[in-house]
Amino acid sequence: NRWVFGGNRSGKTECGAVETIWLARGIHPYRENKPDIECWVVSLSTQVQRDVAQSKILHYLNKDWIVDIVMLSGKKSSMDMGVIDFITIRNVFGGVSKIGFKSCDQGREKFQGVSLDFVWFDEEPPLDIYLECKMRVLDKCGDIFATMTPLKGLSWVYHLIYLNENNDPEVWHENISW
Repeated sequence: NRWVFGGNRSGKTECGAVETIWLARGIHPYRENKPDIECWVVSLSTQVQRDVAQSKILHYLNKDWIVDIVMLSGKKSSMDMGVIDFITIRNVFGGVSKIGFKSCDQGREKFQGVSLDFVWFDEEPPLDIYLECKMRVLDKCGDIFATMTPLKGLSWVYHLIYLNENNDPEVWHENISW
């Protein structure tokens, strides 16, 4: 459960996008690499997904690695102009990894049921969605990581992550700036 806090334009989303690609490709230089990863990239809304996290993923994702793209809206031929549902990419172990995109405005119910290797939150999610995503990674002993600008004051993130009031040894955070 790793979180990066920082101001606007400090590179937080870059960190999340690169980590997502590394894990999905099986090329992370500092973590255990696995074949056939399934993960979610979670944004606050589909518009923010398209404009921020999805854009960064597409920037760092070599087109030769892509197996398929399924769109929620728009066309595969101009994926940067539409909203992606998921991307499947070649993993270096010979398999295929799936990067799914979700948005908090879908509501907690849309986050149920699936088993995931990790979830990346780009900005602070509502607590109910965070807790649901923790359940998605439980059976695979997966990861939660987040990149965010702390704008909501003394929210649940402040208490559970920043202060780590439960003394959870799995919780870690870092502050970055320019």
